Amino acid sequence: MHEALDNKAEKEYYDLLKMANEAYLTPERPIADITNPEHMPTLPQDLQLISTNTDRVINDLWIKAIVSGPSYTPEQAMAEAKSTWDQAGGKQVDDWYAKWYVENKDTALLKDKLYQFK
Repeated sequence: MHEALDNKAEKEYYDLLKMANEAYLTPERPIADITNPEHMPTLPQDLQLISTNTDRVINDLWIKAIVSGPSYTPEQAMAEAKSTWDQAGGKQVDDWYAKWYVENKDTALLKDKLYQFK
């Protein structure tokens, strides 16, 4: 067992994460990303800053669309989210992930491999 699991809180977290994966990581309900977030590559610091700074703004747009009813539609949120991402330099992040995928798709722990470990 991993050393961190000697810590009670770490073990409880690990057990909850394991139960969640067993409950939700199934081909009938595939994850929406290329892999679990914990297996995603780490962005370089400058690109991480772009991602971090836009995540909160974009999430707030989606929340606004949910709670605003017809006064702020999902279509408006999508357009504003895309604009926010583009203006912040999101294409650089997209390009980095695309390059990473091309270079690592054969060895990375991607979604299809996750289901094989159950």
